[in-house]
Amino acid sequence: MSKIIWATAFFCMILTGGWAFSGEKKVSTRPEPPKSQGNVIVVSGKIFCYLKRQVIIPYHCIIRSLHTRSGQQVKKDEVLARYRLDPEAALNLRRSLSSFHIKNLELNLAEVEKNLADLKDKQGKLDNLASEIRLAEVERHLSDLKDKQGKLGNLASEIRLAEVEEQLADLEDKKKELKSLAENNLAPAKSLSKVNRKIQLLSKKRALIQESLPLEQERLNRQVQLMSKKRALIQESLPLEQERLNRQVQLLSKTRALIQESLPLKQELRNREARILDKKRKLIQERLPLERSLARQERACIKKRLGNPVLPGNIPEKGILSAPISGHIIWVNPNLREGAEMKSGVAFWIGKMDPMVIRARVHEIEVVRLKLGDMADFSTNSIPGRKFEAKVSRISWSTINPQLHLPSYYEVEFEVANSDFVLREGLRGLVTFRKNR
Repeated sequence: MSKIIWATAFFCMILTGGWAFSGEKKVSTRPEPPKSQGNVIVVSGKIFCYLKRQVIIPYHCIIRSLHTRSGQQVKKDEVLARYRLDPEAALNLRRSLSSFHIKNLELNLAEVEKNLADLKDKQGKLDNLASEIRLAEVERHLSDLKDKQGKLGNLASEIRLAEVEEQLADLEDKKKELKSLAENNLAPAKSLSKVNRKIQLLSKKRALIQESLPLEQERLNRQVQLMSKKRALIQESLPLEQERLNRQVQLLSKTRALIQESLPLKQELRNREARILDKKRKLIQERLPLERSLARQERACIKKRLGNPVLPGNIPEKGILSAPISGHIIWVNPNLREGAEMKSGVAFWIGKMDPMVIRARVHEIEVVRLKLGDMADFSTNSIPGRKFEAKVSRISWSTINPQLHLPSYYEVEFEVANSDFVLREGLRGLVTFRKNR
């Protein structure tokens, strides 16, 4: 019975505690909007450098010496550290800066120009061959014309002799008429003598032609005899010669046909090859200046990284790290030591610390009351008893967290003077400014 009473009492206590706990107020994890007090707005912010730049170790190297420390003020191009390139990194640099690919392009260009010149020579030879073929045809036609001219010359001699004989016959007839007229005293004696002189001249001309005709006939006879002998010899060898000539004619005809067919094809092939080589030459000529320019730019970049002049085949094994801007060393790689072996990465952070920048998150209710140039006070527990004047320099128009069930906060940036460099990056504090409602 007592056990039942105790169990009932324990159950009542549990119920009573549950009601008590259910009556407590639940704690919300959502950020509460700021509670403005009159026209005063207070937001929490963090300080950042106005401008920051990295100093990067470009290659695998060994640190030789350090010339700066955290918090030190440096000027632009001031030497921060010196290093020596790792042998493998130096070898890779030499490979990247070697002008082998440029030399290879120049060699290809020379080879293309040589091939192009050879093609032009071959084209010239093909043109000469075509000219020789045309010349042979012209010479053959000329030989035929000379034979025709010889035949026409013999015919002209015979025609002249016939004309002289005809004129002489006419004069003889005229002489007979004049003689009969002179005997009858019907014509003067002078006319008869004139006709006699013409007859004498024509007789001499005929005699000369007749004298030359036997000689010419003799020459022709000798030629005929020679030609007869030659004909006999030819007639003996004619079947064989005819067969040989027929074979030669067939071979020459085939050769001529092949040449006539192949000449245009060869010319077209040569022209295509010449066009291809010309395009290749133009591409190489366009690429070569670009490769040279890229090589110069790469040498300039490596010179900037190493801090020493760079020439092809002369890569310095030592380099320097210099400040890209004037400012303060706000971070040093913890592994950066003299003699340390470092891989490529960030060695220093340099920040511009005057002015500094305060970044704060402002609730949507208050951000609409702010505008660029508004003045505020900044205070931090790290520097008690001191206030810094800040000015709104940027207001974001996009919320930080776009989730619908959360209130919207906007990032607002303030500039604060830091002429004595007492403020550092990362300090947190409160920004207080007054706004009339």
